[in-house]
Amino acid sequence: MKKLIIIFIALLCTIAINSCKDDETENNVTSNNYLITITELKSYTGKTIEQVDSIIKSKDFTFVASEIEGEESYYYYKSNDSLYLIAFSEYNEIVYESTAAFGNATDRGKGLSKFSYWSSDVEGFVNGLNYNYKNYYATIDSNEYSNRNDFLIAYNESKEGLFKCHEEWNLGNDNNNYSTYLCVSFRTSMSAPVYCITNNVAVITYIDNSFAPNKKNLKI
Repeated sequence: MKKLIIIFIALLCTIAINSCKDDETENNVTSNNYLITITELKSYTGKTIEQVDSIIKSKDFTFVASEIEGEESYYYYKSNDSLYLIAFSEYNEIVYESTAAFGNATDRGKGLSKFSYWSSDVEGFVNGLNYNYKNYYATIDSNEYSNRNDFLIAYNESKEGLFKCHEEWNLGNDNNNYSTYLCVSFRTSMSAPVYCITNNVAVITYIDNSFAPNKKNLKI
């Protein structure tokens, strides 16, 4: 997974560079053509990459890269407006993880807005599910919060100067025979190679561990 993250962040560099060029004509972050939701990301899991490839290309995403690591394969797609990157992880010919990232190199507010939208979207998604076990974790810099209300208070108080924050939800039954992992992150900057830094990046991930080679989680 570490290799996946490195390549994923490196590809986000392209998003940051291109979004600088298009910033003057970009629409509001909540009204563009790609209002990706956690429900959409969930819908890709359990499918073959061929099925996912057809769907994502029909939404004006372009395939940009892939790699194989052991028994797992990773696939990356970029939106035609260069604001979004979607990555899929595949094991045993089935997609088990879908991750979307939104990056805007020059507008911090749009990155935070996308994080807030995805955060609320995941919380609504989770509340509509009947799981036997739920564990919630959130952090702002080095502070951790055991409930979402405390996290939101701290987030709203500090978001203007916030460097990074992360939320995650672990859902499944008590004996962990089945588990779903979801997370939302925001970072002011993300770096891969020393020459490449992306700014104001929001990330959302859905992992269906019933298809994964082993129980996964992902902190960015």
